[in-house]
Amino acid sequence: MQDSLSFIAPAESAVGAFLPFITSYEQTLDGAIPIGVEFRTNQIVWFDPVGWMRKGYAFNKIVGILGKIGHRKTTLAKYIAVMYGSGLANDGGLMRIYADQVRRNDQFPEYDSLARFNDSTPVATTERINIFDPAFSLTMSDHLTTAYDVFARSNDEAQADAATAHVIQVALAKMMNEHKSAMSMEVLALLLSRYTVEDSRTYRKVVLEGTLDKRLGSLPDSVRNVIANEADNLDKESLESAASLAYQRYMRLLEGDFSERFGGTVSMADRMQQQAVIMDMAGLNDQTLAFMQSFIWRVKKRAFLTQDRRFTYQIEIHDENYKMWNYLDYAREMSDYMKQIRGYDSIVLFMTHRLQDYATVGTVNSRQRVLATNMVQDIGSWFLGYQSLQSALALCDTIGITEAEARSLTSLRPGQWMLKVGSRPGVFIDTNYIIGDTMMDLTASNMTNDRAYAIQQGLAFDEDEEEDE
Repeated sequence: MQDSLSFIAPAESAVGAFLPFITSYEQTLDGAIPIGVEFRTNQIVWFDPVGWMRKGYAFNKIVGILGKIGHRKTTLAKYIAVMYGSGLANDGGLMRIYADQVRRNDQFPEYDSLARFNDSTPVATTERINIFDPAFSLTMSDHLTTAYDVFARSNDEAQADAATAHVIQVALAKMMNEHKSAMSMEVLALLLSRYTVEDSRTYRKVVLEGTLDKRLGSLPDSVRNVIANEADNLDKESLESAASLAYQRYMRLLEGDFSERFGGTVSMADRMQQQAVIMDMAGLNDQTLAFMQSFIWRVKKRAFLTQDRRFTYQIEIHDENYKMWNYLDYAREMSDYMKQIRGYDSIVLFMTHRLQDYATVGTVNSRQRVLATNMVQDIGSWFLGYQSLQSALALCDTIGITEAEARSLTSLRPGQWMLKVGSRPGVFIDTNYIIGDTMMDLTASNMTNDRAYAIQQGLAFDEDEEEDE
């Protein structure tokens, strides 16, 4: 451990009140792991977000990791993912991890080692994945939201008008009913290119009427006649013009760089069923990345609601995503997902190096900024690393730390953190010994959960420590 004598913890550090909660691994069934050594007492502090929530210490299992570049945020996240996850796996479940890997320029892929550790392959978004993959078992509403998002993405962010939205819905319904096994963006564009007003008549008379039958029972003839008359009176010219516009917009994406990521037929569902799903977003601009993430959260939200274990994960890592909150679709999907995931058996690690960035997204009073700042308030626990004095003092209002705790953050070295659980006073810990002695490296392939469990029981093996960030 680095010399901690130069660090002075504030007088109100809640060592006595916090540490007795867990004193040994055997006392918890939640997969708790040792996370660090408290500065004053040298006692081990345990990471147990499920236990914290059950005890009322924190109101959810969302954990923030805040620290400057080089403070070993990624090392901490990987350690938690493997060690905490291996405890869950050996408790009868399946450890499954999801992580964003957003690389700028030619940075080292930080989470590839997590994929190899779990016998998985990082998901490269250069594979031309199918965002309408039928294996996702998404609803018509889910696919329609994706189709509208794609249109806006290719239409300078302008949403579809009523006529365009209608023809997209008709083409999508036809694809789902008649071409289920071949669903893809290419097929949807093809159906739009061949659209006729008769497609809308069929949709209104058959699909819409069938939906109303399910909702309202047997329809009276007067209502059926209204539906029939509406179908007969459709404006052929305006609808065919709208279909042509939608087709052109989709083809703009299919013929451009967007198609290199999302316009193909590679099964995204297969990629997301791996034990460790590491989404490598390298090369995507923030706008396209935000679209991709919005789609992924749509899949995961549906999986939670339907208990589809193929696309649910015990541990999720979201790293430095503040720029994407500028896009309203991303902000809405992320905010909704963060609220939903609280009620499930998952923990979320939310990482950033500067919290103020979330307070500057969008414009003043914009929906994006409101959602981003609310999200920060919704994080239940924090690992707070080194901060400048100005940034540290700003956390007093944002996170609720004391001025003494804030000033102590300016003395922290890489691997040292203040652990803040809910409204409880912070505990200052050093993670260097814990992480260094129990798990040196994640680069070897064919490491199974059994080996992870062996590591957790204190067995060491010779491997070099991986460079972080």
